[in-house]
Amino acid sequence: NCNFSCKYCFEEKRKINMNDETEKKVIACIAEKTKKIERISIDWYGGEPLLRFEQLKRMNDKISDICKKQNTNYSISITTNGYLLDENVVNYLRNFKVSHLQITLDGPPETHNKNRPLLNGNSTFQKIFENIKFAVSKNITVIV
Repeated sequence: NCNFSCKYCFEEKRKINMNDETEKKVIACIAEKTKKIERISIDWYGGEPLLRFEQLKRMNDKISDICKKQNTNYSISITTNGYLLDENVVNYLRNFKVSHLQITLDGPPETHNKNRPLLNGNSTFQKIFENIKFAVSKNITVIV
């Protein structure tokens, strides 16, 4: 699922989200794997992960708890378009010590806005740029 309508996107426009059953299976798989490994690193991506921020938080918190019990080092990063990177998200990620965010800009505002508008056609560059500055001001590493 995504909130953008990028000109070059090859993904079929479908609103597909991870259901509760799949979420439980992912958590169970990670719980089993962490018994045998010293470190796990997850990059949350796919469509736009921040569209499902509450689910991301829930899963991330469960995985973190599992890793603490198993003495497994756990780190996360997020590949996001950056549009939904608000104060609530940034504060959670800062407190969790996210390793980095990866956000794409398609050049200067006029090029970016032509290539990467919202689903309704509105521009995205300025909001993403402000969100990047805010995240960086909170000591979150952002790869652009």
